[in-house]
Amino acid sequence: MRLNIFFREPKIRLAIVSLIATFLIFFIRLIVYLNTGSLAVLADTFHSITDLTANIVAITSLYVASKPVDREHLYGHEKAESIGTLGISILLIMIFVYILYESIHRVFSTEYMLEFTIWSSILIAITMIIDLWRARALSRGAILYGSTVLEADSIHYKSDLMATSSVLTLSIIGSLYTGFYMKYVDMIISIMIAGYIARSSLRLAKMSIDELMDKAPSDIIDLFRKTASKYNVNIKSVRARRSGSKIFLDAIVEMPSSISLRESHEIIDKIENEMRTQTKKYIDFIIHMEPKDETKDLIIKRIREITRTYKDVKKVHDIDVKTDEKGYHVRFHVEVDPKISVRDSEKIVEKLRHDLMKEFSKISSVMIHVEPLCIEERSVREIVREVLNKDPELKSMIKIYSIKILSAEDKVLVDLVCGISENMRIDEAHKLIGRLEGVLKEALGDRYIVTISLVSKGSMEKL
Repeated sequence: MRLNIFFREPKIRLAIVSLIATFLIFFIRLIVYLNTGSLAVLADTFHSITDLTANIVAITSLYVASKPVDREHLYGHEKAESIGTLGISILLIMIFVYILYESIHRVFSTEYMLEFTIWSSILIAITMIIDLWRARALSRGAILYGSTVLEADSIHYKSDLMATSSVLTLSIIGSLYTGFYMKYVDMIISIMIAGYIARSSLRLAKMSIDELMDKAPSDIIDLFRKTASKYNVNIKSVRARRSGSKIFLDAIVEMPSSISLRESHEIIDKIENEMRTQTKKYIDFIIHMEPKDETKDLIIKRIREITRTYKDVKKVHDIDVKTDEKGYHVRFHVEVDPKISVRDSEKIVEKLRHDLMKEFSKISSVMIHVEPLCIEERSVREIVREVLNKDPELKSMIKIYSIKILSAEDKVLVDLVCGISENMRIDEAHKLIGRLEGVLKEALGDRYIVTISLVSKGSMEKL
């Protein structure tokens, strides 16, 4: 019988023990409320009712989640937990509204009396001890069985201790002082507990809605990317979703074509085992393996090798290889001797295209951009000054304080610090600098990224 699982499954047994503890705490708090009339104690008692509901939902969800996959539920039944959690959060909000209403009503009531005694304080302290024991037991169970339900329950009951400690403080004060202002203290504490209930309900609602909407667990995806890179596995796509205590992750990865299918599976097994060990969670992996397209890397490597054999080709950069159903599409830039003619540059392009398409039959198209060799730093400085000399207006309004040239990957960064009159409007200054940038980019070429920083004239010495 399926009911036997209540006795065989340790996670459910632990949840049942927690339910029994909640019943005991509820009756103790109810006794304290009937003897004191405290709204704060009543709020804590209502909280016990939600705890009872949460325990029942936890047991039910663990029971439903333990059901095997069937034809109608191919991913299992774990989402039942999220539906139950959403129901609890709605109940918590209703209790918050009631406590808020009751606290305001009692403030204006002349018949509202509190009767705390030392015995009420002792009883509340006993409920705190039970809560502490239960939270620790659930925490150990969550670690031992890898259960997110037990983990959530543990965190929930640890936070309950804070609310109950407020009630205990009220009880101790009330047993020593029975003045008129005690009802205001009771109201404040009850509203604080109700606020805590509302906060918990909103957090639970968000968590359950996120799960029902299949919000991706980013921490799991990030861990998968990190673990895969450790084994030199390239990820083409990855996605994941949470369902109760389970996480479903599916991915498409590229494996080196030089290794066997068995070796590929062994690598994937290592990734899966390492992730389960680190997270201590049940993760259902579906990983599709594809052979890595090493042709792309080979094409890029050969372009660099082939261009070195060309006397007039000085550098190659911005190599890009794309694929579609027609094959590989290759795009790159070459820097040539600035003194060669256009015809000679055409011959270089034609020969490069011929050599590549001859070596790689799957290349469908080759586009090559030819540009003069990268200008030296001294030449950059000279060009900047030439640009200013050719434009008297720019030269009269802009003062060059520094020029820095940096090489970054396939680009050359040209950073200028320019001085402009401090009285010039910023929109006019922006137009002036934009004009200088445009002229410089045209003179330097595509490889150069020009950035200009403005200062007021006289703040720096001219270089």
